[in-house]
Amino acid sequence: MVSDQGDRVRIRRRLRNGLKFALVGVMACSGSRVWAKAKPEPPARNGISARAAQEYHIEVNTLPGCFFYGCRVPVRAGNIRVTAGGVRVQVLVAQPPRRVSGAAATPGVPVHLLVAFSPGTARPTDAELLVKLRRVFAAGWLVSVCRADGTFTPYANLAQLTRTLAEHADAPKADAGLDELENAIDALRAEPGYRVVMVDLGGRSDDKFVRWLASTADRLSPIYVSDGGRTQMPYSPSAEEEEDGHANPFAGAADKKERDYRDGVFHELELAEALNHAVADTRFDYDVRFRVPVSVSQDVPVKLTFLDPGTHLPFELRTDLYTVETREASGKPARLRSDATARLLTVER
Repeated sequence: MVSDQGDRVRIRRRLRNGLKFALVGVMACSGSRVWAKAKPEPPARNGISARAAQEYHIEVNTLPGCFFYGCRVPVRAGNIRVTAGGVRVQVLVAQPPRRVSGAAATPGVPVHLLVAFSPGTARPTDAELLVKLRRVFAAGWLVSVCRADGTFTPYANLAQLTRTLAEHADAPKADAGLDELENAIDALRAEPGYRVVMVDLGGRSDDKFVRWLASTADRLSPIYVSDGGRTQMPYSPSAEEEEDGHANPFAGAADKKERDYRDGVFHELELAEALNHAVADTRFDYDVRFRVPVSVSQDVPVKLTFLDPGTHLPFELRTDLYTVETREASGKPARLRSDATARLLTVER
């Protein structure tokens, strides 16, 4: 009897304790939900919130120097420093893709490629051209090409470009003039991300045209022309050497042609090879992304400092500061680049 009564007491005590713990648990869960809902976003470094701040990009292109000397240290968030108005900001470093997985994949750094043909150059058929472009489409690039009638297509992926070219397949053939090419380059200049100019000269050299192209496409990096590359003349002895009886062992040897870079232009052997090089060369281009805190004026100077001298070589290092805005272009909204390079100071520590 006593034992039964003790058991009932112990059961009632356990029930009361259980109800207490359950009530405390409910209150704790409710409180955590309210706290989570009302919890403010944590401040960024230095107590400054970067929420709703303008996003900026700095394109860093090390290709010219790396082409000649090689660059073994890539640009990383840890070996650069970016300040806006003297305030250090956190950065995210990305690169243009060299291959994307899946036809619907969208690269983090968009790439726009303009393909043109110099006046008098025989243009390949649309089918041949699309085959040559397969490598850049595999990398997720958007391409604008000069049609057979001399006009340029909108930037498009493979499927879109195939349809666009088919719509103008029967148009009369005509070369794109310098005015049309200049307008196409101006349009490319407004595109965000990595921008590439590719002009086919049919393997022939045209120094006057190349100089015009380099001056017109200034600040667009890189520029490729398929003009046969560099001609490397065989060694010829001097007059003094000939008098001493030295023979020229290379007499009658054929000129050696290879890829070359000079005066802001890559000289390539032919178009298909140039396109393959363009994809591989993206390993020397970087997109440095950051936000200027809302408490800092949005038009303050921006300073990019390289902390590791081995990151690049001082040979035509190119850095461009820009923002991306949604604006009307050709009657429809488009994401276009707003250049702000004048505000950028690039230094090496």
